[in-house]
Amino acid sequence: MTQQQQEDPYEGKVLVFQCRACFNIVGDSTFWVTSHRDLRTISLSRATQVEIIEQAIETSKAGVDEGCTYRIFRCAYDACHILLGRKYITTTASLDLMRDVWSFSADAVVTYIVGSAETPISEGLDCQAQIRRLYDVQMMVLQTKADTTEEIQRIDEEVQQIGRRLVSLEGLMKKYLQKEGARSEIQNNGVNHSEGQRHAWKAIQE
Repeated sequence: MTQQQQEDPYEGKVLVFQCRACFNIVGDSTFWVTSHRDLRTISLSRATQVEIIEQAIETSKAGVDEGCTYRIFRCAYDACHILLGRKYITTTASLDLMRDVWSFSADAVVTYIVGSAETPISEGLDCQAQIRRLYDVQMMVLQTKADTTEEIQRIDEEVQQIGRRLVSLEGLMKKYLQKEGARSEIQNNGVNHSEGQRHAWKAIQE
């Protein structure tokens, strides 16, 4: 089946696309370009909170997009990072509209219509499964916070140790300066004593 070069099927309505795992908003239908039934993709000219995975360009080996080159992009939310779709670099003529845009896998996103006041639901994913997904994401967030707290505590302990070492060094420096001061005073007294002896001897000679 050829690419469906169609207008937004939700004309007059704004459709919001969210990451299926963490519900992070990744785009909306105001940037709708096209969709493809066989590839199960929705293509947007602009996306948000997504990032290209730094890797070599891949080439599709089979299917409708065989021979097309692309990079994979994922959710940019730190506790998620699930794969969301492909950004095609080169395409066949029939997939020309999908080049240089964000083609989301329909299985990787959930949607809702702005103003519908409905909870976004993933097709084929029951409520309990969605709750489990949300729970997993929350656990990852909590673990990230815990790791951050431990790191802050470790840094704080190191700073305190450095502070104690500085206090110790300051004490040693004071002792050193006191010793140097005492030594200098002794030397000065010795010089003054010798000078006094020379003056006394000179007076006797006169």
